[in-house]
Amino acid sequence: MQLRVLFVEDSQDDLESTLHELRNGNYNSVYERVSTSFALITALDSQSWDVIIIDYSMQNLEGVDVLKLVQERELFLPCIIVSDVKGEDFAVEAMKAGATDYIMKDNLKKIVSSVELALKKAGEWYRKKLELAELIKFKTLLDNLNDLSYMCDTKGNILYVNKIFEKLSGHKKKEFFQKSFIPLFEGESLEKAKNLYSRTLKGESPVDEIYFKDTGILCEYKNIPMRDKKGNITGVIGIARDITKRKQLEKRMKVLNRSLKQEVTKQTSELIKSNEKLKKKIHEHKRTENALRKNEKWLRGIFASLHETSIAVFGREGYIISLWGTPVLDERYGLRSADVVGKKINELLPPEQAKKRVAEHNEVFDTGENKIVEYQITFPRGDFWHEVSLCPLKDTGSNITAIVGFIRDITDRKQREEKILQSEKLKAMGVMTSGITHEFNNILAIIKGFTLLLKEKYGDHKEVIDKISIILKSVDDGVEIVNRMQEFTRSEVDRSELKPVDVREILEQVIEFSMPRLKTISEANGITYYIDRKGMRKVPEVSGNSTELREVILNIINNSLDAMPEGGRLTLRTCKKDDRVIMSISDTGEGMGEDVLKNIFDPFFTTKSPKGTGLGMSVSYGIIKRHGGKIEVISRIGKGSTITIRLPVSNNTSNLYATDVTQKQEPGVMNLNILVVDDEQAVCELLVEFLSQEGHKVKSVCCGSEAIKLLKMDSFDLVLCDLVMPDISGRGVIKILDTLDKRPKVGLITGWSEKIQPSYKEDLKVDFIVKKPFSFSELSKEINDVFCIY
Repeated sequence: MQLRVLFVEDSQDDLESTLHELRNGNYNSVYERVSTSFALITALDSQSWDVIIIDYSMQNLEGVDVLKLVQERELFLPCIIVSDVKGEDFAVEAMKAGATDYIMKDNLKKIVSSVELALKKAGEWYRKKLELAELIKFKTLLDNLNDLSYMCDTKGNILYVNKIFEKLSGHKKKEFFQKSFIPLFEGESLEKAKNLYSRTLKGESPVDEIYFKDTGILCEYKNIPMRDKKGNITGVIGIARDITKRKQLEKRMKVLNRSLKQEVTKQTSELIKSNEKLKKKIHEHKRTENALRKNEKWLRGIFASLHETSIAVFGREGYIISLWGTPVLDERYGLRSADVVGKKINELLPPEQAKKRVAEHNEVFDTGENKIVEYQITFPRGDFWHEVSLCPLKDTGSNITAIVGFIRDITDRKQREEKILQSEKLKAMGVMTSGITHEFNNILAIIKGFTLLLKEKYGDHKEVIDKISIILKSVDDGVEIVNRMQEFTRSEVDRSELKPVDVREILEQVIEFSMPRLKTISEANGITYYIDRKGMRKVPEVSGNSTELREVILNIINNSLDAMPEGGRLTLRTCKKDDRVIMSISDTGEGMGEDVLKNIFDPFFTTKSPKGTGLGMSVSYGIIKRHGGKIEVISRIGKGSTITIRLPVSNNTSNLYATDVTQKQEPGVMNLNILVVDDEQAVCELLVEFLSQEGHKVKSVCCGSEAIKLLKMDSFDLVLCDLVMPDISGRGVIKILDTLDKRPKVGLITGWSEKIQPSYKEDLKVDFIVKKPFSFSELSKEINDVFCIY
């Protein structure tokens, strides 16, 4: 018999022993062995299994953790623990965690019977689950109703009726399944039934009294439209209540009233007066009865329509006296109303939550005032937010006997508020970074410009040139950092900026870059770090920005090292699945709890205060999202963390890299009259020095107003102008050029990181745009192109 087995085992010998016993039991095993969380997740996602055989204790993975992972994924697979650790406590722990069986490695002959029992239990469990779901959904909810419950399509065909149908109509349910309801009625009742049905299909919720043809039973029908998710009417659902006895009683009362009236007529006038009083009392009673019946129907309709709201009545000491809701809420919370009534709050909620809820109730009992509270509450199926209006319920003596709670589920609203808050944080960062990047680019432009001048001057000094190259590389890194700050608030990435990238090569680069830190920490603290690269397989290239991806990986590795202050193992893996390249970085560090995992990608959230800024993981999340990928974190306190990144495979297999814009250009145009306008004095000095060396006549000013004066006095071939200046902006200066007899060429030099739209360039009649920090070769090329020098 073929058996698909997933072994979670780090010993090949133990694996062979188990396979031997399975073969002796006539099982032809198709198997895979894994020993890490990443490999386990990949195996569970890639194919289906009949049984999982788990080593209780492994070097990198605990058997109980494996059971938890399988339970969280709701795979419902039989799991057998194979262990060399004896002790009843270990077996009990494994069985509580979801194990089907627990056997010792020195008694592997038991494995065959254990597998057979596990497969049998799995089949029985699945079958019973389906049966139970059907029973709960149809039998318990509807068949036990004393009223007739029915459902029809838009053509009047019966789709469902409950048990009471046979008693009221005199027919078996199967006689009318998917058949018209019309044969059940005749005469006036048939016309009423048709009218009731047509009005419901128009969106009304009518009520009427109709007789069944074959039993003569009179029922009060209430129909409501059945709608799909889009609000379209797809049929009719309704309730019919047997009111035959009530009507008979009313008729008998009328007969008795007539007899009583005849008898009273024979009596004296005093008896006539007494009878009149009695009739008035009977009339008032009937009116009260009708009003009560109407209120009852009205309240039933309200309770049946509750969706996100329920009503509860609480007694003192936290007793739940009554609870009205709907099966939708029962299913949402995993807790039936019937299981709640009569219990105390502290029997249903965790101690801290229960204590707060009881305190709120006691405050209403003590003050007699209404109170509205919001809180997060734990149910079997998760945590939910509730908004509760607590109102005192008083008797005729104004004594508070209970509290009525109008409960509204606001979980979805809270989630929306959280997203809005996240958006506002990003918006605030966008405003902040826009100004910062402009100032940084000005500073970097000055550093880069003067460094390039030094490079030209000291080109024969190798030692000086090496140092200058380091400065230029640092400036380029600074530009990337400034861009990261700006791009953090962007939701999309320009696909034209992405190139084919080998993620395995980037991992190697980051590891080499991190080696000095690893060595320093190890030598200073006498600890050992082990880097496992065995799982770094060759994978296709992805479309990406190598600098951004290095930043993400470096941030993750630094976080992993911070999480392993006593040393540990760093495991790196790469693989391809479908059209995605998968990278995973695992550590054996301190791990994280649910409260940290929930907020790990939020801006400004950090566990490293006061050192941390809280931007590392949020920036990483933004980078991966803009690359069209996903980043996920699995962690457990004391067991380490695994961060998995999935990126789309590149459709472009060519390696395209921009040419070095700092290369020496051929000599170009000379003897131009150039005006430099920039509010940074250092930038003006830099451009004056460089352009003068290029053979041009250069003047500079540090504000827009001075530039306008100079333009009206002198004639220039070219104006190089900054965009943002304090008194008159670059836009204002450029507009003045249209009023001159001879309009010079215009080059816009800006430190803003945002991409300037072509329409903006055309509107200002700008000939070229250079972004700070710029290279001299780039600026020379733009000037030569404008003046047609090739």
